[in-house]
Amino acid sequence: MIEHGSYIDSYPNKIEKAEAREKLGLETDRTVFLCFGQIRRYKGIPELVEQFKKIESEKAALIIAGSDRDTELTSEIKKKASEDSRIEVHDCFVPKEEVQIYMNASDCIVLPYRKITTSGTLVLAMSFDKPVLAPSKGCIPEYVNKKDSILFESTHKLTEAIQRYLKEEIKEEVEET
Repeated sequence: MIEHGSYIDSYPNKIEKAEAREKLGLETDRTVFLCFGQIRRYKGIPELVEQFKKIESEKAALIIAGSDRDTELTSEIKKKASEDSRIEVHDCFVPKEEVQIYMNASDCIVLPYRKITTSGTLVLAMSFDKPVLAPSKGCIPEYVNKKDSILFESTHKLTEAIQRYLKEEIKEEVEET
């Protein structure tokens, strides 16, 4: 049997959540969702922004961080995100040393992919011991720990998945593990 890969020793992981949030200018009492990696069409980021805007909690925050591969798409995402102060777009390459800042500042990694077979960001999230919200597609169901992650069938179910994560009992279960 071939084990799934990991990035555990590939990225620094020494910064604590409070310091990481301070570096990103995030409040400590927020539940931070992170969409990380290159900004590409197949990743469903515009749909994530639209679905996140439906979340009523003012304590929820969404960070989209990654290099811009499509300026038209990035402009669309920024325009949609500008309508909600809880959403930030960091459209830049994240150096290896700074990956830990984004990962450790977040509570949950969101993978809103329209289509997917495998995901480096999923492996990265697992390497930083982060729960994920991800589609039940490709290899994702066999990778994730269903106890602390939530799978959804389509990007139209993202709001429901985010709300489920925000429920205190789910959040507490994840934080205890």
